[in-house]
Amino acid sequence: MPKARAAAERALAIDSNLGLAEVVLGEVAQFFDYDLTAAARHSERAIALDPNNHYVHQGLGFLHAARGQFGPAVQAVQAVKQACAIDPLNRTVYGYGAIVHMAARTPEEAVRLADQAVDLDPHYWDSLRLAGWAHLFLGDRPGAVSRLDRALVLSQPHPFVTLIHGTALGGEAARKAAADLSDRHAKGEPVHAFAVAISFAVAGNLELAVQWFERAAEGREFWLAIAGASPDFDPLRGHPRFKAVCRRLGLPALALEILARPRPRWWESIPAAAEAPERSIVVLPFENANRDLENAYFADGLTDELISDLSKLQALRVIARTSSNRLKGTAKDLSTIGRGLGVRHVLSGAVRRAGDALRITA
Repeated sequence: MPKARAAAERALAIDSNLGLAEVVLGEVAQFFDYDLTAAARHSERAIALDPNNHYVHQGLGFLHAARGQFGPAVQAVQAVKQACAIDPLNRTVYGYGAIVHMAARTPEEAVRLADQAVDLDPHYWDSLRLAGWAHLFLGDRPGAVSRLDRALVLSQPHPFVTLIHGTALGGEAARKAAADLSDRHAKGEPVHAFAVAISFAVAGNLELAVQWFERAAEGREFWLAIAGASPDFDPLRGHPRFKAVCRRLGLPALALEILARPRPRWWESIPAAAEAPERSIVVLPFENANRDLENAYFADGLTDELISDLSKLQALRVIARTSSNRLKGTAKDLSTIGRGLGVRHVLSGAVRRAGDALRITA
């Protein structure tokens, strides 16, 4: 962040009319300094200099969300609408718009925007992650799990996906996600302390959650800037140490303009997810155990024939080749793949040739 500030200041010294440089300074003020007043000054100047830049309006929406400005002017929402109008085919704009609507406690609109982001690119894991989060906040657990299962398959998995996926499944899965993120953080992986804090909070361990939140504050992690409004932090709002950290950072423990709004306990009491049909299957691309091109063609052909033959059974739902082929070489476990595609059974295998002999394992 300090390097970004220095670069933006150098850019403005060369050309004082660079709106994007003002955006950068505003983001540094908001997400590193936690100075929302200074961030507002930079955002207002950025809008004046570059009113048709979607990124400027997107940043302004985030700032309004952090300040809890969802009052009569509905400022954050208006900024989101302007960003979407300027760049209507940009998945990122809709994704960030969904975050602002969740902060504004308007989950129906958050779901609409998040699903639009997925429609623009159905295979982008972060759009699926945001859509899953929005559906979870709305109370639609089956919709959340189906999107987050797909996000898990397509991501590494990213810590944010692990967090929200565990929350959507609830119970032991939520506790396992919290432990997993804590372990990954301890190993030096890029896992934010605030994500670990939220994972422990939704798993019901508020003391550990607050400890991790305090660590996030010590590291000046960026997402704390929106702690006053984001539903992410709702499980911690009543804890005195959470409030103390917010006061120390100069952030509201809960933005004033959403105090009177309903704050659903989205991480609790969500109905169980619907199960996949019993007669449903995906055939994963068979592995070429020989690693030669000729055998690779044979393995692909075998996969195609299996899918084609199984698809002739009217009582069986079979995932199409175009979808299963995207999982070629995946390291994801079969249960995650099955949930992600909405099927009960997953068939995988390998093909090996040795002279005239052929060995197929499945």
